[in-house]
Amino acid sequence: DNDEDDDEEEEEDEDQIREFQALHMQMRNGKNNHNNNNNACHTQLEVSKRQKGNHLLRYINNVSWQFNDSIVSDYVMGPKIGALYLSLRYHKMNHAYIHGRISQLRNASHTCRVLLVHIDDGDNYNDDILIELNKICCINRLILICAWSYMECARYIESYHVYRNRDPDCLMSSSYKQYVNSKRNKQNELSEKEIKREDIVDVLSQVKTISAANVSTVMSEFGTISALSNCSKEQLTALPGFGNKKAKYLFNAFNKPFKTL
Repeated sequence: DNDEDDDEEEEEDEDQIREFQALHMQMRNGKNNHNNNNNACHTQLEVSKRQKGNHLLRYINNVSWQFNDSIVSDYVMGPKIGALYLSLRYHKMNHAYIHGRISQLRNASHTCRVLLVHIDDGDNYNDDILIELNKICCINRLILICAWSYMECARYIESYHVYRNRDPDCLMSSSYKQYVNSKRNKQNELSEKEIKREDIVDVLSQVKTISAANVSTVMSEFGTISALSNCSKEQLTALPGFGNKKAKYLFNAFNKPFKTL
């Protein structure tokens, strides 16, 4: 059975690769299956004239692109997808640059906003700089992507463009699709009370060493998450199937402060 599952997954992966290649060829040939005006303007990757001279453009070979001096972001990969390109070497010299560029994005209609950071400073980059950029992205609702070469940067931009109208399911593995589908089917069969119980099991079983059986035990004892969060470590230790270690992990999950960067 495992061999059959592996064969099915390999076939699905091969199908996705062929589909991706076909989409690339479609874009290179300038074909477009969407006839409405909204999509027509995004059949080509749009590049800001600010990017003239960027060596990255030499590596965008799988999709057609054109300069557009009216776009706010550096790259527009779809109707709602925009990206800013940032050289880490340049960021070290001018920290204010990225703040100004992000503020300009507020006037754009992108729902998916990407900050593509090119780590082009060899081994001289500092983790603190990436942590700072990650914070900036979290605050401003950007997706942070790090790449170590022009080619890698180009592949990310091309992939966003090719998949701009695709459903997220196309990126899921077959095993994860099965998990999602089985969970949806199960929820359709369960009552509201049973669904809430399943959600509680899913959440609490993420705590280290805590199993679904342990979750059933604590919920039978305390009844609600609120009561569980206010119990003592000694009360947890006294439960069947619990020892000092399990009680400690579950108690800390509710009472220990979150780590902050």
